[in-house]
Formats: sequence, C-alpha cells, structure tokens
Amino acid sequence: LSSGNFNDDRAPRSPLHGAYEVMRGDSWQSWQRVFIHRKGYFITQSAEGRMQDYGLIVDTLRRKLILEQWEPAAITEISYWEDSAGFLLLEGDFFGDSLRLGLRKLPLDELPLLKPEFNWTVD
Repeated sequence: LSSGNFNDDRAPRSPLHGAYEVMRGDSWQSWQRVFIHRKGYFITQSAEGRMQDYGLIVDTLRRKLILEQWEPAAITEISYWEDSAGFLLLEGDFFGDSLRLGLRKLPLDELPLLKPEFNWTVD
C-alpha cells in the first residue's frame, strides 16, 4: 500500500523489457515475436502462435542474455546489441544452434491484449 504499486506499473524493468517483432533471422527460425518479460522470462512466439518460454538473466555489463531451458535442462548465452531506434540484434549459440536475429521493438499498447476491444470471453 505504501508504494502505490497496485498493478505492477511501477515495478523495475530490464532495459530490454518489451515485445519485439522478428525482422530478419536464421532460416531454421520460425519466430514471429520475442518478448522480454519483466520477471525474468524470454518468450518466443512462432508464426503459428505457439509460445515457448525460457528463464532469463540480462547481463547489461557483458551485453548478454543468459537463457535457461527446462527440458532438457541447459543454459546458454546470447550477445545483444541495441540502437536508439528500438532495434535489437541477437547473436550466439541458442542451445546448440547458431542464432542471428534482427528485432524491432513494438509499442506494447498496440498489442491485442492491451487494446480496449479485447475480450477475455467468447460470446
């Protein structure tokens, strides 16, 4: 109550927090979007809408994303570079596959869940 943080709007976030659209990437990759969640998750969304999440630690000093896969248990590191226009480049070893992705940051308020006409139920 004293913080006034009732809906988590004032909680600290990673500098990379947000939703990203995949602009270019490796041919094996079918990701449409990538989400960097404020509570330590790296989430991918395929072109078919399938979501996959990984544990995430953002190392801003080394400019690395440290990802944890649960099944089978594994940890990997991916380098990142960002520019002032909201573009993010990810490059490195993604659990045994080479990864190189160009991402464009999306305005969170334009995603379907945050639009006023979104409905949780179907009539």
